[in-house]
Amino acid sequence: MIWKFDFSRRSLVWLLGLSFVAGTGLEIWEQWSGRRAVSSAGIVSMGHDARLAELADSLYKARQVELAKPIDINLASASELERLPGIGPVLAERILSERETNGPFVTVDDLDRVSGIGVKKLAELRARVTVATE
Repeated sequence: MIWKFDFSRRSLVWLLGLSFVAGTGLEIWEQWSGRRAVSSAGIVSMGHDARLAELADSLYKARQVELAKPIDINLASASELERLPGIGPVLAERILSERETNGPFVTVDDLDRVSGIGVKKLAELRARVTVATE
């Protein structure tokens, strides 16, 4: 017989049925009473709160400004270098290895010493990287 359920499957079906009935009842009660039950239960909803939206917007803008700042190739870690366009984990490690082997980069153009960075990639990176002058 196809519909032969063991205890765990029957209990799951009952649980789903009860959840549906309880949810439907709650929805009917909310419409009838005109208020939300979840607000009285202390459940946080993702409703529109102007202060939270403003805070989230300002945090987003601050993060965008931080990500738009040029990265100093002499101080950057591998994860920071990977944020650059066209730089993956392998190329980031090559940049770090080149920096450790031959010393710090004097100019941005010194990135062409790194295997895998040619004229085209260097042109893409030029606005996104910098070299600290000390």
